[in-house]
Amino acid sequence: MGRPIDSFRVATLEFSLQPLEALALPRHAGSTFRGAFGRVFRRIGCAASVLGGMECVLADRCPYHYIFETPVPSTSKILVKTSTAPRPFVIEPPIDPPPVYEPGTVVTVGLVLVGRAIDYLPYFIFAFDELARLGLGRGTARCRLDSVASVDAEGRRTLTYDGSTRRLASHPQALIAADLVPPAIEVPGSVTLHFLTPTHLQYGGQAAPPREFHVLVRNLLRRVNFLNYFHCGGELLEDPGELIAAARAVETVEARLRLRAWERYSARQDQRVPMGGFVGRVTYRGDLEPFWPWLAAGERVHVGKGATFGLGRYRLQLKGELGLSPA
Repeated sequence: MGRPIDSFRVATLEFSLQPLEALALPRHAGSTFRGAFGRVFRRIGCAASVLGGMECVLADRCPYHYIFETPVPSTSKILVKTSTAPRPFVIEPPIDPPPVYEPGTVVTVGLVLVGRAIDYLPYFIFAFDELARLGLGRGTARCRLDSVASVDAEGRRTLTYDGSTRRLASHPQALIAADLVPPAIEVPGSVTLHFLTPTHLQYGGQAAPPREFHVLVRNLLRRVNFLNYFHCGGELLEDPGELIAAARAVETVEARLRLRAWERYSARQDQRVPMGGFVGRVTYRGDLEPFWPWLAAGERVHVGKGATFGLGRYRLQLKGELGLSPA
């Protein structure tokens, strides 16, 4: 019998932008990209926006609403009291960008698409192209979308979109759970997670650092499980309690974490929203074999609050090598 996570599918893309003017991005630019990108995507992908209406006539078939306001199906087994499900994408802005990108340099923005969202890549490309033309960052510096590449499990890049011809060159490569963790890999007895962007986890209704492995696992199971269920047609993990109990037996060897405060402005709430979290590294030791598919999937889709903006990004380190997911 297969595992629920076996149906999990992702595609990792890299968008190469070239500034035509001096471009200044904030330290955590994910919210900047997400807000501007969402507005452009709605204009090109939502029938209600095109027709000037308030309610989209296409409902769950509307590209914008599926990607940015993912509805919970009436037949769903979970989240039945919430209006939206986890979004099937992650924007990965540059980590700690320079003060200014000068014209002629390249800005690389990562995009992770989950399950059915992979089929919507042309919409993402069109939206990024339009967003670059309109301008980004402080002062809305104009940019040009040079190319989009698909990244496979080994880090090899294949041209997917050529900005000079404005044509798709190939389909993005979808990676399944087995691709993320090659069968031949030797499962180590310890692993170090490097948290690259602020990571905000929850345990017992409160914010909690990933010092204890079971705290990380709880948040990871929830995120990957829900993405798999809503966007990959996967089954829910029947008894997460078994994995969580096993996670309690995994010890923390070392934790070097620091809190990085950050807040973003929410236009919908018309206020600043705290989005800070922990960065640094933690080394865990124990029987990690049951968790490896989930850890590898989380390396792609991040973990915790604000993952769509690029928060909760981590890399796995084992045997001196950093990351199964190539940077």
